[in-house]
Amino acid sequence: MSDTTEIWESFDNISLPLVRDFAQYWDALRGNRRMPARKDFDPVDAKRFLPHLFLLDVLRPEMRFRGRLVGTQIVRELGFDYTGQCLDEVISEPYSSVLHEDLRAVAESGAPHYRVTTLAWDDRPYATYHRLYVPMSVDSDRVDIIVGIACIVDRSDAKASKDPIAAIIEGEQSFHAKILLPG
Repeated sequence: MSDTTEIWESFDNISLPLVRDFAQYWDALRGNRRMPARKDFDPVDAKRFLPHLFLLDVLRPEMRFRGRLVGTQIVRELGFDYTGQCLDEVISEPYSSVLHEDLRAVAESGAPHYRVTTLAWDDRPYATYHRLYVPMSVDSDRVDIIVGIACIVDRSDAKASKDPIAAIIEGEQSFHAKILLPG
């Protein structure tokens, strides 16, 4: 897998409009704080994003991530609902380690993280996976919740029969951006 990481100072380069719109919604909730509080997030206002959203509780000090809410489109894509379960209980190695690395970086730095991966099956690209993690706090400046939005788009007629998490992690090309915002 080819993997590229960049540092951005805004959400402007996010290529998928739904993900970029969610990033701008989160940024408006944040204002001039490092991150918004959970109480700032109203699902009614975020209705169009909900099928693609997931909320993960950050469990400290062990740094585990438990599903708080998993959108219907995410459940459909994965084939299971991990609400109430820690990711390391439902996603096996080596995929769990890769996801944990991205989530831990957001939990520790408070910086949003964007990933685009070209998914391939039998050496043919069949879809593009877009994912953004953004931090939220319960009542402090510490990351207590990570909100993610994920979309798989540009599907060809080829359908991967393997585990969708494996396809994301083993994708043909992957691009990350750590987003450092003022505030």
